[in-house]
Amino acid sequence: MTVKRSRDLRVVLGVLSLMAMLFPAAGLASSQEPPALTLEECIKEALSANLKLVQARMEKRARGLEARAYFKDLLPKLSTRYSYTGRRDADTVTIFGRTVNLSSHDAYDWSLVLTQPVFQGGALWNRYRAARIDYDMSEEQLRQVTNDMVRRVKRAYYSVLQAAEIEKERAAAVRRLEAHLEDARGFYEVGLITKNDLLQSEVELAQARQDLVSAAHRNELAKARLNLLLRRDLERPVRLDGKLEEPPPLSDFAGLREKAMRSRPEIQAGTLAIKKAQRELEIAKASFLPRVDLTATYEKRGITPDVSDNPYGDNDMASVVMSATWELWAWGQTRARVAAAASRLAAARAALNEVKDSVALEVKEALLRFREARRNVSVARSALEQAEENFRLNTQRYREQVATSTDVLDAQALLTKARTNYYNALAQEIMAKADLDYATGTGE
Repeated sequence: MTVKRSRDLRVVLGVLSLMAMLFPAAGLASSQEPPALTLEECIKEALSANLKLVQARMEKRARGLEARAYFKDLLPKLSTRYSYTGRRDADTVTIFGRTVNLSSHDAYDWSLVLTQPVFQGGALWNRYRAARIDYDMSEEQLRQVTNDMVRRVKRAYYSVLQAAEIEKERAAAVRRLEAHLEDARGFYEVGLITKNDLLQSEVELAQARQDLVSAAHRNELAKARLNLLLRRDLERPVRLDGKLEEPPPLSDFAGLREKAMRSRPEIQAGTLAIKKAQRELEIAKASFLPRVDLTATYEKRGITPDVSDNPYGDNDMASVVMSATWELWAWGQTRARVAAAASRLAAARAALNEVKDSVALEVKEALLRFREARRNVSVARSALEQAEENFRLNTQRYREQVATSTDVLDAQALLTKARTNYYNALAQEIMAKADLDYATGTGE
């Protein structure tokens, strides 16, 4: 009987050991946290998946192909032509009373033509260069979309860190109030405080727990916004490898404005727009000049579909033709087109100056917001240090029964507010730096 019980005990222990080996592993697998994402990884993922960037890349590719097509207008083109002519009457000629046929009722013709434009007033070359400028402009548009996306990812990334810090502070506030309530209950039980003081502590704890729930929801919403930029499922867990850190100080406005003038994609695109308008003006002026083409032709004629037989003349022939065409009068059409192109060039120059003024103001505004946020961080940090010391002193005094419960609760509320203000100010400074990077065109 004893042997059977020990055997059963060994079986049970074996089963329990096996379950201990399997279920903890399963529990670890199910609770495994997602990999922590750095800011650079978030930016890279967003840039690879964003639909606006996909559109910008496709537009850039299309303009590159169009430029290649315009370049090939400069090269010779080879074409072929095959025709059949059916005549009711054949061509004839009468010589000394004798009628001789000059052609058949059926005529077949096949030709191979090589055409090389020689001179068109620079129109073909300028069309190609204008198309290349379009390609360069699409590159700047891609940089502009990228610059904006980087800024949006930075703001979303730091918003998650900000929400996480505030949630942590709300949780810490709950723990502080729980500890205070525990002290209050002890004092109430020995008759050192009134029922009202105890109830006040319980009400404050309940409110703190509600604030914690709200902070957790804001944190989840911030994560969902980041997932949206990364084109992930909104419910996908997010864990970030970063923290809110104060950025380094910046240079003066003049240096930042100069950097923006060099790097901002909108300014580069405006400069390219002027170059394109200049090319279009040259294209319009090309109509004032003659057009010269070189054409080489090889032709076969016959009375059969395979153009192998022509009893009325040579079966094949080759020729080279240099032709010049000059339009002398078109009711001022060319002059009107030149004037229109000149007006567009002036408009492009004015648009570039407007963009430069707008960018300079944007840099100034972003710099002022950054400086304001930086001062706010300094003030908030000092206020936080004072609030921490105030809470520590009031908690100690309350335990020594030389301060009231209201003093502790007020100090706790002040500490929570000061710490929240500090994280908000720090996040605003970091986001202002991201906006300034965007304004200077260095956010990529």
